[in-house]
Amino acid sequence: MNKLILFFSVLIGTVISDLIKERAYINLVNTIPCIRRFNSTHQIGCGKLDYSSYEGIVYTVRTNTEFERLKDLNKLDIPNLVVVTLPNYFSRVVELHQKDNENSRIQGIVLISNSEFLSNFSQSDFSFSDDTKSPNSHFSLYKTNKTYGASNWNPSGTNYMFQNFNIPFYIIYDLNETIQVIEECYDKFNQHIFEKYNSDSFSIKSSESLCGMQLGLQMSGSVSSTVCTRRSSIMHTLESSSFCDPLGGSNYFTFMSQKPSNSLPIVILSARLDAFTMYEYYTPGANQPISALIGLFGIIELLGKHRSQVNSSNILVVLFDNEAFDYGGSTRFANDLQKDKFPEIVLDYGIDNEESFVLKKDNITSIIELNQLGSIGFDSNQDLFIHKDPISFGKDKNVAKTVIELTEKLTKYSKNIKPISNINQQLPPSSIHSFLRNDILIGGVSLADFNSEFSSNFYHSVFDTADNMNVTFPEEMTEEDAANYTTMFAQRLQALTTSIAQTIFSLHNPSNTDLKDQVSHITLNRLVYCFYKNSTCKFFQDMMTESQWKSYQSLLEANLPKGI
Repeated sequence: MNKLILFFSVLIGTVISDLIKERAYINLVNTIPCIRRFNSTHQIGCGKLDYSSYEGIVYTVRTNTEFERLKDLNKLDIPNLVVVTLPNYFSRVVELHQKDNENSRIQGIVLISNSEFLSNFSQSDFSFSDDTKSPNSHFSLYKTNKTYGASNWNPSGTNYMFQNFNIPFYIIYDLNETIQVIEECYDKFNQHIFEKYNSDSFSIKSSESLCGMQLGLQMSGSVSSTVCTRRSSIMHTLESSSFCDPLGGSNYFTFMSQKPSNSLPIVILSARLDAFTMYEYYTPGANQPISALIGLFGIIELLGKHRSQVNSSNILVVLFDNEAFDYGGSTRFANDLQKDKFPEIVLDYGIDNEESFVLKKDNITSIIELNQLGSIGFDSNQDLFIHKDPISFGKDKNVAKTVIELTEKLTKYSKNIKPISNINQQLPPSSIHSFLRNDILIGGVSLADFNSEFSSNFYHSVFDTADNMNVTFPEEMTEEDAANYTTMFAQRLQALTTSIAQTIFSLHNPSNTDLKDQVSHITLNRLVYCFYKNSTCKFFQDMMTESQWKSYQSLLEANLPKGI
């Protein structure tokens, strides 16, 4: 895939020579494209299978008046347009194009995402998610259940992630390039011409100089994953490049117990590692999954200090990857358990003292999952809710007993962790689905910042950022001060995660003692700073070897926009 955005000054009806082209074109480098993806039967994403560029006259949508004018312009026989839009008009522009995409004048859509630029515009009613209103519903426990069916957990869902678009979408996240496109291109050259439009007539004179944009998007893959991988295998014999790469990842797990054993009950503490958006390598994931990861790391640090006291149960910490796409990681984990194919773990206790251990499903008694936690950073929301599956709870006494025990302990240790209001409500999108779908009946609860629908307006979106979680830092702070700054999110997370840690510690604990200390506010502050503000912070660097740090920096440089 090749990506490129150029914008240029054009004279309608005039051929631009190569020399003028070199002088007139400005390359925008801080851009992210929507890319093509495949499953076994279909293709989704953006762009056509050709090597041409998409170009048109720049038109911006910042107001309702400009959008209404675009609706009229799109019906006329005029030169093609590249629409540059603010987030709260993006969905309307996309739907306008999709309504008649073969005849649409819109040849590309560019989304402005720079928060500093957007602060000049009212975005109060804005919500957006690339995912569906019922995420992962095709792999839900309730897919074929007539009583429950699909539930719209994600009201902001657009389903754009799973649609096929015949034009490119881009994001511009850099402030200077945003100003170049909006103010120095559209406002200076095009705005006065488009404002002449009325319902009776609109034309562009050959003498009028306009600013245009060219979106280069070369997507080599097509049709389906089957076709794409076959073409890749053929082309691999001819050249080093390939048409497509497989989606995948790695689950990570570790035992908090001194000595894992299948003779002891196993408690799983889990979170997910991944998220997605339509755009290549641009998935901020501040609420989902990072808020849960921060909480999980705080919990395991506290439990690690009391490892010697955890001797009547095994605590297994699991991070599931590829969950955004059909619960990929947890499905593999559960399948391996169900088929007794879980990888053997070698436990090294020193010289000539090794043991092997294989996890068995029958020993897993409970799962506590950390789901979305980010909304606790707002004044109006400081609670977490306990979600469960009503089907297994109703038909299996052991599951019901475990879930009741977990609920009683969680609510005992925190008044801000509450059962959901509807006891028959289905389990939201959660890794627990994978275990129950594989007939591994264990008592599981998913802890989340929402009751009956997502609190976040930006699930699986480029706008799932720290700013939209109300996590900000005062300006002109030193790195050390910022790393020790306590946000509202970190403050509330400390109390909630301490209660969760206490619950896990107390399970199967015959001494019935409580933890005397809390999740470290210092650790949480540093994690919040490093994940949300500075991904190359000293705290991260100190945790890695020199070679790990170099690899990590290379990964950031290759995959992420500057400052993200």
